[in-house]
Amino acid sequence: MGNPTEKLSGRISAVVYENPENGYVVMRVKSGIREVTAVGIVPMAAPGEKVELTGNWTRHSAYGEQFHIDSALREMPSGAEDILEFLSSHTIPGIGEKTAALLVEAFGDETLDVLERSPEKLLQVKGITSRKAGEISSSFRRRTAMRRLIELLCDNGINASCAPYVYSIWGDEAVASLKEDPYMLLQEGLSTDFELVDAMAMRLGINPQSDVRIRGAVRYVMLRNLGNGHVFLPAEKLAGAVMSITECEAEDAMSAIWELESDGEVVSQTVSNVTAVYLSDYFYAEDFVANRLFEMASTPLSKTRRPFISPVVDDIEYSELQSEAIRSAAENRVMLLTGGPGTGKTTTVRGILAAFEIQNLRTALVAPTGKAANRLGSVCGREASTLHRLLEAGGGENGKMGFGRNADEPLDIDAIILDEMSMVDIKLMSALLEAMPPDCRLVMVGDPDQLSSVGAGRVLSDILRSGVVKTIRLTEIFRQAQQSLIVMNAHRVNSGKLPETGGKEDDYFFMTRDTDKRVAETVVELLSKRLPENMGIPREDIQVISPARKGEAGVIELNRALQAALNPPSKDKPELQVLDKTFRLGDRVMQIKNNYDITWKQGLHSGSGVFNGDTGRIVAIGTGGIAVTVEFDDKTAYYSEDMVIDMDLAYAMTVHKSQGSEFPAVVMVTNRVHPILMTRGVLYTGMTRAKNLLVAVGSGECIAAMTANDKQEKRYSGLYSRLKKLSAGDIAEQ
Repeated sequence: MGNPTEKLSGRISAVVYENPENGYVVMRVKSGIREVTAVGIVPMAAPGEKVELTGNWTRHSAYGEQFHIDSALREMPSGAEDILEFLSSHTIPGIGEKTAALLVEAFGDETLDVLERSPEKLLQVKGITSRKAGEISSSFRRRTAMRRLIELLCDNGINASCAPYVYSIWGDEAVASLKEDPYMLLQEGLSTDFELVDAMAMRLGINPQSDVRIRGAVRYVMLRNLGNGHVFLPAEKLAGAVMSITECEAEDAMSAIWELESDGEVVSQTVSNVTAVYLSDYFYAEDFVANRLFEMASTPLSKTRRPFISPVVDDIEYSELQSEAIRSAAENRVMLLTGGPGTGKTTTVRGILAAFEIQNLRTALVAPTGKAANRLGSVCGREASTLHRLLEAGGGENGKMGFGRNADEPLDIDAIILDEMSMVDIKLMSALLEAMPPDCRLVMVGDPDQLSSVGAGRVLSDILRSGVVKTIRLTEIFRQAQQSLIVMNAHRVNSGKLPETGGKEDDYFFMTRDTDKRVAETVVELLSKRLPENMGIPREDIQVISPARKGEAGVIELNRALQAALNPPSKDKPELQVLDKTFRLGDRVMQIKNNYDITWKQGLHSGSGVFNGDTGRIVAIGTGGIAVTVEFDDKTAYYSEDMVIDMDLAYAMTVHKSQGSEFPAVVMVTNRVHPILMTRGVLYTGMTRAKNLLVAVGSGECIAAMTANDKQEKRYSGLYSRLKKLSAGDIAEQ
């Protein structure tokens, strides 16, 4: 935030707001003769506690001066007066103001010691039964254990926001467990850095060559590579990475892998002649997807329905392939429909839906993102939902994502049409298949030439290559689509040919800019003036996309420049500063991490959960006790200040983040970026985000290099191999 770090010592006098999920608080602190507001991560803060806070002063547009907490040292109340204030604040279930007064009167300065170590003495207090004494003592011990856990984490530079999650796993033994094996912090959902945990382990005296350290390194490497899209890692590569960060011997690394397998944390299996090591959740997800898809593809429909009748939708005459796709969807339990832009996927989907309705099938239309679901619903003339909403996603066991719809509570539908299949990862695919009733049909729709899912796996590609599922690939570009240079250039790029430069009447333009600075300046000019004023395109219809986040023409800097140009500061626009981000009323924003606790409303409906990639606009800041209110495509969501940390500006977004969305107008940055992003798939995916207008800004050499580079992203996935084995009648090697 740019302000110098300061310290603030005092006593908590009141907790104004607390998020019990992550420990974020807004509290009043009595420091000397003044009382101030402090905000930050202090789980289970309570009046009467003594604190020493490190952080800096900020000014909130609605709430005034605040001390923003970076770290906190805490002491439980020690004197009778502070203990009374602590217990009177209802922080311990079963203790209110009257009971607190009786306890302090009976035990004075030793009250907290009695609660923790001698609950039987509580029976001396009038009104406290043996059962109530046990409940009070248990609640107090939980708070004490949490406080000690937080101190351990903070002392070792680890963000205390993970403390509630850690406690949910190991309970009162969390501190003892972590002192014995701090590498247990390397869990999916914690996002803990190996170097921090390793440093903590060294301070605790863990031997650098110990088994717990090497096992922790295995977990860390596996989790890090999930983020790179890998469902498994070859055992040799995994061991090599572990050796690199621990400097252990190959034998020790392999031994750690097999120990974790014995404990059930990982599973190894031969995949395509490679010893593949999976985190257990991902192994079972991939295995289930393969078996369920094969079973659906190889088993005829059992329900008796009306015979297939070719549907009529808006007097459309279907091509031979489109008609075959509609018939295949009506006669198979599972089908895959693919094709590039302009090949009639949307028209075919409408025909499939009409055929299902003729057969009286209750059909759900779904897509991975809100924008994709809205587009699908719009073209089909009926409601569509996101996969997460269909499956009733929410926080599950130990803070991991869970679904209300599953094998025990299956969906009450007959068919699902799933669009933007390229975005679906292996865990989400497993969850969907698990929630489908036995005879439910599934139509998957997607473009295999787009980028792979953000999550682990290459589900669409593996299914397509396996040949197990009935597949119709639309190839004919229809006459109307041939009039679009966006469509034709996308197909040219996909076949390795350079896009054609458009003229005044075309929907594709290329603007040469030789430097990143000039690219950024042109992008801002296009959105602030040229496109709205010269072409009459509303600013809200224009989306900027770039291959990279960093750099002068990357998403981060473009968002800052576009915010300054399109939504500058004003006394009429409240704003919120969160770390190095400034959010202002009217800003276009994106959620960058799943959060199951953000509440939302949609008409008369309400719920919770905003998901990675959801985009919207800030419609209120600092009103009604809500830090930020965001209007998304399908809901209005309400954020507390701590939740805003997982939000980004979205005037510009990466090509990866834009996947699944379509915008009336797109300005695409085509400058030189990291080689890993200079691929045909990135260029093709970016081009196909534009519906009516695409303006490419950058280097012709860059476009040529991306077009020529057909290198596919390498991902370790066993779905293809499993499907092929099943179709050949083989049994997977164990």
